[in-house]
Amino acid sequence: MDTLRTFSNREWNLMATLVLDLAIAALYFSKLTSLPEGLAAPGSALAGIIVQVIIVASIGAALLFGLINWRTGNREPADERDRLIEGKGNSIGYGVLVGAILLMIGHLVADALGVGSDTLPVALSTPLICAHALLICLLAASTVKHLSQLVMYRRGI
Repeated sequence: MDTLRTFSNREWNLMATLVLDLAIAALYFSKLTSLPEGLAAPGSALAGIIVQVIIVASIGAALLFGLINWRTGNREPADERDRLIEGKGNSIGYGVLVGAILLMIGHLVADALGVGSDTLPVALSTPLICAHALLICLLAASTVKHLSQLVMYRRGI
């Protein structure tokens, strides 16, 4: 518990971003799976879920970051270490994003060629499924980016 007391404003903001991203993704995908039709649901049902998630995310972010900045004070100016950690985190997140998109493209090509159609767990056959796969790729990249930055701050890099 003493570790939490030593977090800087930047570390609290990184932790909040990480938790908020994962919580909003969990909310979105849980609401999506609760639809009886799933991804085949009408556009109005999907739009309703998206609007609900956007409202919850906006209010949650405003409250969470407002509380952090009220509690820890304003963010201090970035120095060389902060820029180095941000750059390394961005490059790690970018690598994860590129890797995930390449896997998705390979999956699409294999699916289109009929190669391994029995062994592929999910067919990315519709644009909506592809969009959700891209959303998962973005979530993975963002999570890895913020987690790596938080680890670098904690390790003192």
